[in-house]
Amino acid sequence: MENVLEANVRLVDNGLKFECTADDQPPIYTDHPLTSKPAEGYSPIQLVLIGLATCSGGTAVALLRKFRKDVGGFSVAAFGTLREQHPLSFSRIDLAFTVVSADATEEDVKLAVAKAEEKYCPVWAMIKGNVEVAFTVEVKRP
Repeated sequence: MENVLEANVRLVDNGLKFECTADDQPPIYTDHPLTSKPAEGYSPIQLVLIGLATCSGGTAVALLRKFRKDVGGFSVAAFGTLREQHPLSFSRIDLAFTVVSADATEEDVKLAVAKAEEKYCPVWAMIKGNVEVAFTVEVKRP
């Protein structure tokens, strides 16, 4: 039997707002801004950025903990540069990883992120080869 993930989306208004669910998780909402009203949810392209940030970030945190490094705080800022022609997909994504740790070094974090990119983050694997992705790391002491 194959491993299959299921997601369902349902139009909920006369615009482009969708209720999105997967498994037994609470719904989230996506929307496309129309000239007559502001968006009432994330755009699908924003969810791609969020997916990459949480996938790579979660993998990096798990690896840092496996390296027995303190992780007192962790954040990822993701910046996606959109192409100028349709489809308005990303031409480049920049990720900025910030770790608060008493003992992790910049090299530790770079190694964890590199392993996420090379082996463990499925979202990055899907993007790789289609979008240029660059990252920076910053380590702050508590």
